[in-house]
Amino acid sequence: MKKPQSAMQELKALERTSVMFEWYIHHGWNIHRNFVKRHLTARCGKCAISANYSPLNAHGICEVCAAGSSQKTDAADVVVEQAKQDLDALLNKAQGAGKGSHDVLVLFSGGKDSIFLIHELKRLYPKLRILAYLVDSGMMGPRTLINAQKATDSLDVDYLHSKPDVQLFKTLYREAALFEKPGYGCLETGDLMEFGLILTMAANHAAQMGIPYVVDGLNWAQIAIAIGEESQTSSERMLGCFSAPAATILSEQTKQKFASYFQAPDPGKAPEFLHPFFAWRFTENNIRKQVVERGYIDKGSDSPVLTNNRFISTMFFIDYARNGYGSYENDICSQVRMGTADRIYWRNIFEMADYSAKTGWMIKDIIRRFQKDLGMEGNPFKLSWVKG
Repeated sequence: MKKPQSAMQELKALERTSVMFEWYIHHGWNIHRNFVKRHLTARCGKCAISANYSPLNAHGICEVCAAGSSQKTDAADVVVEQAKQDLDALLNKAQGAGKGSHDVLVLFSGGKDSIFLIHELKRLYPKLRILAYLVDSGMMGPRTLINAQKATDSLDVDYLHSKPDVQLFKTLYREAALFEKPGYGCLETGDLMEFGLILTMAANHAAQMGIPYVVDGLNWAQIAIAIGEESQTSSERMLGCFSAPAATILSEQTKQKFASYFQAPDPGKAPEFLHPFFAWRFTENNIRKQVVERGYIDKGSDSPVLTNNRFISTMFFIDYARNGYGSYENDICSQVRMGTADRIYWRNIFEMADYSAKTGWMIKDIIRRFQKDLGMEGNPFKLSWVKG
């Protein structure tokens, strides 16, 4: 009989799998994919989005790319330039504006984007008093906390590591994973629920400390999709707030049990939310390169595979098994079309996830641990390769 692994052994095993997965994205999949094409869903030749999400024309191009409606335009440049000016004015004014010891609370994940966000804030606004705020769900990626400590030490910013009730997050992810609605993925559902929860926690903490702004590292495509791009000014998009779907998805029992976590601060004390990456259109590869070269994190630790919440990563595979595409293919492929994300890198991730979901390749232990951690038995996600 196989001996059960300790929590540390399972975390190490997860890290080994994540490192292998990241290596394969860059080096192995370009060859491997040629032998398993019968398992792979067709993808747009320009942005790599799945044909299951957006039908492809006779040339293998999706509707959005064929129409050219998402390409970079002069009008888009004007919006971004105005956003930069608005952001600069706001952050200059924010320096020293906090009632306590900090001016901004930065939602900090230990990933490349939030690390680079703090770097840019310090570089451009040296008098801005920054608090890096990390909410530990208990399911952090294998390199998350290591990256967080190293980066905040290197950047010389105050760092608050918050550890709320882990059962709250387990309940949230269990309900998100089992939530099924046409057009919705459990990854997107769980991620938005977690983000909305963390925003509320951050807003309450900022209100208590007299911090006027909560700043996040969402990319421009996430902001445009979640808040809306057509009907708002650049400032409204940078200052827009999100409404998490927790109220409509979580059970009444869960909402009552954890009600204190979902209670927003008094309107008169509530901070504003700020999304700088709507204005700062950095490419993904540039961010990864800079955080490593500047010594904020170790080489190889910049991959989202190693820093994403491990439940979020697992739900990525579940979406492919359930819907045939990933929740965030749309916003990632929007970035590919605009030149801020690498098409081949993400095509490889999408295809590997698609293949893994159909065959169990590299993810059997990950799915097993996910179900164990959340108290699930059997085959709730109807994975074709699960026996019994």
